[in-house]
Amino acid sequence: MAASNQNENLVFDYRTLRLIVGAIALAFPFVVVAIVGDITSSISASYHTTAGNVFVGFLFIIGALLVGYNGYFQRARKGEAKSFWKWLLQFQEDVLSTIGGLAAFFTALFPTTCDRCDPTWVGTVHYGGAIVLVSVVVYFCQVAFLRRLNEKLLRYEEIQQSQDLGSVIHAIQSATGLGRRLRNFLFRQPLIFLAITREVARQKGLPAAVAGGAGTKAVLSKTKDVVFGHGKKLARGSV
Repeated sequence: MAASNQNENLVFDYRTLRLIVGAIALAFPFVVVAIVGDITSSISASYHTTAGNVFVGFLFIIGALLVGYNGYFQRARKGEAKSFWKWLLQFQEDVLSTIGGLAAFFTALFPTTCDRCDPTWVGTVHYGGAIVLVSVVVYFCQVAFLRRLNEKLLRYEEIQQSQDLGSVIHAIQSATGLGRRLRNFLFRQPLIFLAITREVARQKGLPAAVAGGAGTKAVLSKTKDVVFGHGKKLARGSV
């Protein structure tokens, strides 16, 4: 498991990891089409083509990045009793990145069944690994990366002082019931990010400019201030 005792000891920060994994994911289908000269039935099916080595290589790169990623340590609250589940929550990014990396290796080493072949256990392992890998990537995009970004955005004084934003975030975080808790685990950070974005837009006067019929140049200028303000963090979060 990647070591994650201190946040300062990151091997890959979240921006680098997201950039590399995202670039590979976006480039993958185009690279496969360029090598094969045709569109395969699925990305996994490219293993049985001349792009097979590229498929395996890309998965091993993703797997190595995930295993080597030092996730952020979630500090426990004072007075909380220690347990396995508390430990798992504290090291969730580290644990899940390692699981995702291993899943990428399994996906590469156990190829999918070819289109005209009978199903085999090897193909089943492949699909299982692919599901785990995609789930981990979704977790980092929807939860881990945005959580860190939201924490940084909420340190800005002008954002901290917004009582309306505080009320919205409290309502998002205090939802009860199994369904809402599951929704919050998956979408809490995107919802908080959207709430922060709306508050920044309000502070910059973007909604007022649109409602008041301001010219296109004025609206675009305020939009630029919103997106690229605060160290371009809103732009990175949107991506």
